[in-house]
Amino acid sequence: MTRLSRKLNLVAWAVLWIASAVPLAAQAPRWRATGPRGGTGSLATAAGGAGVVWAVAFGRAPLRSLDGGASWTRPAVSIPYAQYYFAVATDPVDPLTVYAEGFAGLARTSDGGATWSLINSTPVGAFAIAPSAPATLYLARYYNSVGNPLSRSDDGGATWRALPALPPGVESIFDLAVDPADPGNVYAQGFSPSRRFFLHSTDGGGSWLTGSMPPGDHLSSLQIGPQGALYGLASAFGPVVRSRDGGQTWESINAGLPYSSVPGSLVRERTSGNLYLATGVDQGSATLGQVWRSADGGTTWTKLVERSGLLYPLALDGALPGRLYVGTEDAGLLASADAGQHWQLAGAGFLAPSALDLAVDSQLAGTLYAVLEPPLDGAVLQPPLPRTQLARTTDGGATWTSWTPRNQDGAPISLRPVVADPFTAGSLYGSVGPVLFHSSDGGKIWRSSSPFPPFFVVSGVGLSGLAADPFHAGVLFAAGFLDNGTSVVLRSADGGQSWTKVLGVGEPWVTALLVDPTSPGTVFAGGRGGFWRSLDGGLSWASTGPGPGLIGQQWVVGLQTDAGHNLYAELGLPGAEHTLYRSADRGTTWSPIDAGPLAGVQVNDLLVDPRGTALYAGTNNGIYVSQDGGAHWTAAGDGLTAGGFAPYVSRLAADPAHAGALIAATEDGLFASPLPSACIPSDLVLCLAGGKFAARAHWSLRNGTSGDGHASTLTDRSGSFWFFSPGSLELTLKMIDGQTVNHHFWLFGADLTDVAYTLTVTEVATGAQRTYSSPGGSFANFADTSAFEVAGTASPGAAEVSSAAAISLSSRSSPLVSAATSACVPAADTLCLAGSRFAVQVTWSLPGTGATSAVATPLVQNTGTFWFFSPQLPELTVKVLDGRPLNGHFWVFLAGLSDINYTTTVTDTVTGATKHYVHPAGTVGSIADTSF
Repeated sequence: MTRLSRKLNLVAWAVLWIASAVPLAAQAPRWRATGPRGGTGSLATAAGGAGVVWAVAFGRAPLRSLDGGASWTRPAVSIPYAQYYFAVATDPVDPLTVYAEGFAGLARTSDGGATWSLINSTPVGAFAIAPSAPATLYLARYYNSVGNPLSRSDDGGATWRALPALPPGVESIFDLAVDPADPGNVYAQGFSPSRRFFLHSTDGGGSWLTGSMPPGDHLSSLQIGPQGALYGLASAFGPVVRSRDGGQTWESINAGLPYSSVPGSLVRERTSGNLYLATGVDQGSATLGQVWRSADGGTTWTKLVERSGLLYPLALDGALPGRLYVGTEDAGLLASADAGQHWQLAGAGFLAPSALDLAVDSQLAGTLYAVLEPPLDGAVLQPPLPRTQLARTTDGGATWTSWTPRNQDGAPISLRPVVADPFTAGSLYGSVGPVLFHSSDGGKIWRSSSPFPPFFVVSGVGLSGLAADPFHAGVLFAAGFLDNGTSVVLRSADGGQSWTKVLGVGEPWVTALLVDPTSPGTVFAGGRGGFWRSLDGGLSWASTGPGPGLIGQQWVVGLQTDAGHNLYAELGLPGAEHTLYRSADRGTTWSPIDAGPLAGVQVNDLLVDPRGTALYAGTNNGIYVSQDGGAHWTAAGDGLTAGGFAPYVSRLAADPAHAGALIAATEDGLFASPLPSACIPSDLVLCLAGGKFAARAHWSLRNGTSGDGHASTLTDRSGSFWFFSPGSLELTLKMIDGQTVNHHFWLFGADLTDVAYTLTVTEVATGAQRTYSSPGGSFANFADTSAFEVAGTASPGAAEVSSAAAISLSSRSSPLVSAATSACVPAADTLCLAGSRFAVQVTWSLPGTGATSAVATPLVQNTGTFWFFSPQLPELTVKVLDGRPLNGHFWVFLAGLSDINYTTTVTDTVTGATKHYVHPAGTVGSIADTSF
């Protein structure tokens, strides 16, 4: 929590109270990354390089930070097969030597990432460096891949030698750890389809002894202590175990730890011996991530941080004692400089997960959905497994929130593709292999519909094998194939509850569908060497063949049409002369239109600009635009290029609610063009500082229930969120332009709830974000006076507020007086709440001044605010609830947005009882009195 600086004088305060918002920043570049930051697969810190951190997001080239995780760059432009790495390791002595592990093999850089070379092409199952002899490397091949089961290098990877055969029954190794004091003392976990093995070698892998496996029949995050002490996680999902005899016997060390049903990570600090554990609890519809520390070898544990979403992995900075990093599932990285007591969200430049699909909700203005999925698609067996996520924007792509979709039993599912129902807001359809799923709550919970025919799988080419009819409610189409090679098109008239085969063609397969949005009843289907058309809503079909000019052996990966009834086909075949065609006669004849720079470039999606005739092509090499129907093309990727390379673009979409707003799904995340110049308010988005900032809130309960906060605007610089009822506000925010004092905008937040929540504030023009989390169980308040720089770039390391500041509270009951004969009478200084039964008044004062009455502003039946200096800047929110059915009392909640001295007086006009709540200067805080 950032406390308001005491150095601010009264003159500065007076300027701030009357200041107006500065003009909005200049127009952003054409494309700007807007999607949520991605999860982290592996972390490693450089030896001797204080604050130098390396990370791998699933299936990405390694990222590097030189400032303790505050900002990230991608120096690995020359790394071979960049998309096939899932782990990173650093040399324990040389800060410039780094290794990347993955299915491509083992790559190494000796110059801090400027250049890379592949030093072993064996797919990596496990890799370890001997801390006391860094040139000694051990590499175990990935299960079922080609190569030596276990190899060793004694010259830093220049040469390798195969080690003798593994013990009988051991087919591969999935975990390796080398004793920090002895390069030949190696521990490993062996694997076979039927069992796991604990292995120990004292001669550098020349021979192996088989020890006992701890409970759980799996061991991960193996850590080596002195005198034969070993620590690890006894299964992919915990618990923590310890061995005092080199792995011959094991004991559980989980006192005070929760049962964990999600992947975990364990690290040991060599100097102090402290153990750090990242774990979590699966709450059905959400995961609660936690970090714990043990200072006594695992006998007792202390919780350091708790937030929604998976926390994995952990890393310690050996050059900065007490510096700790933990990866998040959705926001990059958390960093602590004091051994976990306080945390910051640090991740500027951290890559978002790959965005593979987009769906527009035509019933909710500005709402789009995106499928986010790591490219490895679950292939990594080391925890955590990459998991498909969904993201949603309600403001036309300016900001996104993401989550893991789950079925009705709470299990995560991997959806692709996803299609929005054209008739019902928040209704989505998605395919998981041979099963169709439906969500009626905006993609949070998915229920399986009646299954497709046996062995049917929706076509994966181009992801356009699932479509909804925009003219007829409940009509769906699915193109795919059966296990006997037959290709079919299915039609459902009841939202996927039952299916009828309407087209069966065998070879060539149908790989793309288009329900023409400009012509009711017209449906097109394309495949490899074939093209079909229906004019009666898909009930009957006619084949037009490949069509003159359309190359017969290419795959049709996408179909599109425009207002002039031109039909476009995107074809996929690497190295083909043409990949984009147009037909002016509904598919009878075709002509290539991929002229100039688009010639031969793979087109993955085509978007017809709804404002005019422009065509946008999303390709393997960025985005191109044509203003003349495809005769000429120019690159349109300003802001997309990273490290000199344009990204793979999988999907393009237009926001129908905002003219000119385009969304791109790419391998580097989600992009918008152009970004709105100001925040667009909605039910879930609160606009602050004259629209310069967009705020969103997400709450969660211990039982797994969660949801988005609903925005309620107070002024152009303040507002609130309600979670459960519009008559009961839970969180109040205020944004001040503090440029005259410290060149930043200031954000104040105050709770009227003890429910856990995460608040995300985005600067619309730049995309800079800050996230504030309250773990629940207490009332959190904060005053962040360095939230956003006025120049438009966020300060390094966005604050992650995880605890409430202390606040002095004096509460006393006045003697009872005669019962009031009338209800509260509202006045300029009096707020009437709870059906006008309670009268609330506030007085405030500055040093050396007398008390002044605050001005009341009613909001809803149970809630109102008070302002001291300007009606645009509320200083206190008050809520009174009738809690008598629960404990026989009324409940009073106060949420402060000011650190000056004030006193709140609450009077029950029925009984005459009065309470005074005194707030001293110098703090911000909330009060919850449930015994009025």
